[in-house]
Amino acid sequence: QRGDASGALGWLQRSLATHERRGKLNTGEAGKVYKDFGVAYRKLGDLDNAAAFLDQALASFDSAGASLGPEVACVLRKLSAVLIEKGDFPLALEKLTLARRVHEQAGTIKCKGALSVLKYSADVLHEMGDHEAALAALDLAWE
Repeated sequence: QRGDASGALGWLQRSLATHERRGKLNTGEAGKVYKDFGVAYRKLGDLDNAAAFLDQALASFDSAGASLGPEVACVLRKLSAVLIEKGDFPLALEKLTLARRVHEQAGTIKCKGALSVLKYSADVLHEMGDHEAALAALDLAWE
């Protein structure tokens, strides 16, 4: 996987340069490229760059006026996974809570991504010592 991720970085860099030349860095498409950068850096174990690119993806979607939908929730979920790996549980929980709200607003609360949000939330709450809230998050996932 690490080899695939490092090879992907070159392709993503060229894609980002194309968006930059076209003046389209603040678009949903650029947001997807930033998201892919974040995923590749996470696979390489570079959590700081992963978090930075995932934050940039969110900013790009926001600048583009993208509606809060599953794509934004996906980036929030991926960012929370990076934050969990970094041990920043409070910020991870904040991003997961936002991802859950996005899924609720988009009507996608029963999709696989939303279930992952609830599972990650339970993991974080457990790590933070709030076992009752962790169980409540798992109960929601089972509904």
